[in-house]
Amino acid sequence: MFEKLFTPSKVLDRYSSGPLLEERVRYLVHCAGQGSTRSSLRLTAQHQLTLIDYLHLQETDSVTRKQIEAAADL
Repeated sequence: MFEKLFTPSKVLDRYSSGPLLEERVRYLVHCAGQGSTRSSLRLTAQHQLTLIDYLHLQETDSVTRKQIEAAADL
């Protein structure tokens, strides 16, 4: 999926090696199936990594309301 969105190898590596890869790809495939444009999918992929970073996620963990509120403040 990321090969369709990003061409520079450095960028492609970043998205392909980040946490929750399977979940992120599954959601992007879903969005693509709903008709999202390439630019929209790229933005969604960027937001995914940003949220994972803000929430300090590495695996499919539970997220508390407090974590979400703190991430929203960022």
